[in-house]
Amino acid sequence: MGGDSNIELIKDGKRLDGRGFDDFRKPLTLEVGVLQEADGSAYIEWGMNKILVGVFGPKEAIPKHLADPDKATIRCIYTMSTFASLEEHGRMGPNRRANEIGKVVREALENVVMVEKFPSTIIDVYMMVLQAEGGTRVASLTGAAAALINAGIPMREPIAGVAVGKAGGHVLLDIGKEEHLADPDKATIRCIYTMSTFASLEEHGRMGPNRRANEIGKVVREALENVVMVEKFPSTIIDVYMMVLQAEGGTRVASLTGAAAALINAGIPMREPIAGVAVGKAGGHVLLDIGKEEDNYGQADVPMAFTPSGDIVLLQMDGMMTREEIAKALDMAQEGSKKLFDLQRKAFEKEYAEPLGKKLSLKEEESKVDIHKL
Repeated sequence: MGGDSNIELIKDGKRLDGRGFDDFRKPLTLEVGVLQEADGSAYIEWGMNKILVGVFGPKEAIPKHLADPDKATIRCIYTMSTFASLEEHGRMGPNRRANEIGKVVREALENVVMVEKFPSTIIDVYMMVLQAEGGTRVASLTGAAAALINAGIPMREPIAGVAVGKAGGHVLLDIGKEEHLADPDKATIRCIYTMSTFASLEEHGRMGPNRRANEIGKVVREALENVVMVEKFPSTIIDVYMMVLQAEGGTRVASLTGAAAALINAGIPMREPIAGVAVGKAGGHVLLDIGKEEDNYGQADVPMAFTPSGDIVLLQMDGMMTREEIAKALDMAQEGSKKLFDLQRKAFEKEYAEPLGKKLSLKEEESKVDIHKL
């Protein structure tokens, strides 16, 4: 999301395409059983989006090391056709965005597909975007759920995805491409997240970019773009490097909190500071700042980030929670973020106040200036 935009997105109470604030794009159609060779399939048209989904499986896990003796493994492969959206993609094949969307869809499906009924097997879900107009991840997820049902794979409940956004100062249902795009007349933020080779060997094992690192870098960048005054630095790049020296869960919100402090330290103007914290569900309870075991074996992980005024700039969820639990998690995370803002404030007091007092050889009780407010 881009924040401020030069495009007038709302005019006379209507959106650019004439829709109301809570209207879906048209057409909105779904067909199932469209591929003969697939075990299940679906074709969805959602506005200008056209997406074909094919499901294959459950089938033998090949290679064998992918087999889970307790349940099926779901693999979600999202691709854009070469002609789907040339200005954004240009070529067909895996890329960082495609990998991230495949991961998001897989994690959503794992909450409802009864994978325990098919141990040591694989269920492949292929999502091909034939034409794109924004919102392809939620359209792909909706089509994938329909294709799985068409394949006869049991699910606890069906699921459907929809994107809600804020543009032109209004909350909008089913945001389109123009409502989602960023303003080009500003700085570009690049966030590079890496794990050291000794940070967490069982999860990473080697240093360098990987799908998880790319996804976290993207999440941090999108959160920072909401508060950094990038419009003051057109045609420039701001690089933010985050190196995890030791990991124990929650590194994305810790990295985001540190990145915000580093940007302030660099003198880059921000509308407000931000701080991130993860809330989760484990053992049937909503918990603040979940640790590694609670993340790995719990029921949900919800990373969030807030500004001091209470605006949410990051909200993700992996797992399943009730509406009431989500509301409790939001309150718990916002209250927890206050401790992180206090931590940031104390770090800057230490950085700027104490050295200044030493440099001027001033004793606090003798000075007319309260150096702790500098």
